[in-house]
Amino acid sequence: MEYILSAKEAADADRMTTEKFKVSPLVLMERAALFTAETIMDRFPDRDSAIVSCCGKGNNGGDGIAVVRILYENGYRHLKIYMPLGADGLSASEKVQYESALAYGIDVSANPDCLAKADVIIDALFGTGLSRVVDGAAAEAVNDMNASPAFVVSVDIPSGVDASTGQIHSKAVQADLTTTYSFRKRGHVLYPGRAFCGEVRCKNIGITEEVFSDRRPECCCLEDRDAKSLLPKREKNSHKGTYGRVLIVAGSPGMAGACYFAGKAACLSGAGLVDILTTEENRIILQERLPEAILHTYSGRCPETLVKACCDRADAIVLGPGLSTSKSAKELFSAVFAAASVPMVIDADGLNILSEDVNVLQRPHTSLVLTPHPGELSRLLSEPYELIEPRIFSLCGDFSRSSQVTLVAKSASTLVFEPFKETCINRSGDDSLSTAGSGDILSGLIGGLIATGMKAPDAARVGVFLHGEAGEAAGQTVGSRSALAGDILSALPAVFKDHS
Repeated sequence: MEYILSAKEAADADRMTTEKFKVSPLVLMERAALFTAETIMDRFPDRDSAIVSCCGKGNNGGDGIAVVRILYENGYRHLKIYMPLGADGLSASEKVQYESALAYGIDVSANPDCLAKADVIIDALFGTGLSRVVDGAAAEAVNDMNASPAFVVSVDIPSGVDASTGQIHSKAVQADLTTTYSFRKRGHVLYPGRAFCGEVRCKNIGITEEVFSDRRPECCCLEDRDAKSLLPKREKNSHKGTYGRVLIVAGSPGMAGACYFAGKAACLSGAGLVDILTTEENRIILQERLPEAILHTYSGRCPETLVKACCDRADAIVLGPGLSTSKSAKELFSAVFAAASVPMVIDADGLNILSEDVNVLQRPHTSLVLTPHPGELSRLLSEPYELIEPRIFSLCGDFSRSSQVTLVAKSASTLVFEPFKETCINRSGDDSLSTAGSGDILSGLIGGLIATGMKAPDAARVGVFLHGEAGEAAGQTVGSRSALAGDILSALPAVFKDHS
């Protein structure tokens, strides 16, 4: 598991490294600058490359000045330090770096024209502590950097990106590459900031996990090794009953696809048995497309006896894909919710029905995973999504804790909230997942993983991660523009094989 830091957590880690472990800020600055300089030297080995470092007033600016000095020490001579905010009121560490650069005779320029002539621009204007609108001379500098044809390397995070939320403070530098230190920040993995970072490279500079001994960071990212360790092992001495039974309660007339995608994903997850409870109209297409599933169909209103029989046999339940919000669908939702005694994944129309009375979550319930997209999340929280997004960590975290549910807030960077645990930010996936049926696959995948023996929160984290990898693989095969839900399903077996 990789920790992902907020701006405050990053500042606290820096401070604790100095106060508790006695590593001076200048040592950390030198290590950070050396990593950035080495990265630039690897990409641009020609010592005649024109390199300009755009530096602000703070330790980020000090990093940028130190990078130029290290490049000078390694034979680069076409170097400039551009300080659009002036050289007064520098931080103590930056002042040391500034005086060292002057002693070496490195040119300090006040002319923005140098940016247009650069081969490489080092963006060291603002660091992770930025929390205000970028305006005035700083805004002009950002515009000038973005207008230059140069390759842009941002120090720690592109200037203008909020390190804690990924939001943009009016404007931001569009980097080709970002070098960051010891731990990634939330702004590197959350959109829109993620789109401004380019390639992100991270290196430990001596800020270690020991600084979190008193309080762990609030966010993390799942890595390949985590998915491998969490997935249940397949036993040679086993049978279909070993790997659990999933019940998919989904579909309405004309919505057989939702049943198919969720059911197929559950099958591919390794679940031993998959039952589908759906309307009679979907029988033929499901029997033809997914003969591996066991069908239970009804016409009109679903009998409670059938609901109870299906729920009693299940080890996990997926409720809602393509269900509709009709009166009969709401009755079915209530019947399943009441009969369930195993972990349940609620998705799509199940969430829409739930949002009409979220107070039901305050009553005792089984382990729940909710998987809303932005519109469904807005209905659950009764707020416009544009007001939720800047406060998503606090709002979704509170909802997860108060309702005692695992909340999967789907987006380009999906967040998995678990009560009183770290929030998992998913880094896998791309725009290949932006297609109808993708969410149905995710809900079936999570349900299937639960049935095989995973705890619901772990199944949510791993399911989101593997779903993203399958999306990427589908995009590589057919192109992200043309990827369909079926392509994501087709990619899942290889993804599971890679993590076995």
